[in-house]
Amino acid sequence: MDEWDPIGVNDTPEAADEYDFYIGGVYRLLEQGTSEAEIVTHLEGIEVGRMGMINETGAPLMPEAKRRAAVSSLIALRGSFTQPS
Repeated sequence: MDEWDPIGVNDTPEAADEYDFYIGGVYRLLEQGTSEAEIVTHLEGIEVGRMGMINETGAPLMPEAKRRAAVSSLIALRGSFTQPS
């Protein structure tokens, strides 16, 4: 996904699978109808807690607006999920 790229690797073909580990958790949140705010918090937790993407004061490096834009795009996809048969 082009919008959520906290470590800046979207233009690196060798890193195409860099964020795959996080897909399942985000998918479950979307599938459960989790609110936009909660998904934003989830992504921030990944950035800060797992990736260590923070500045000298401990704040996330990715701007809040960029994270919210990514989540809005994800929520727009929510209606395209189908149940396995």
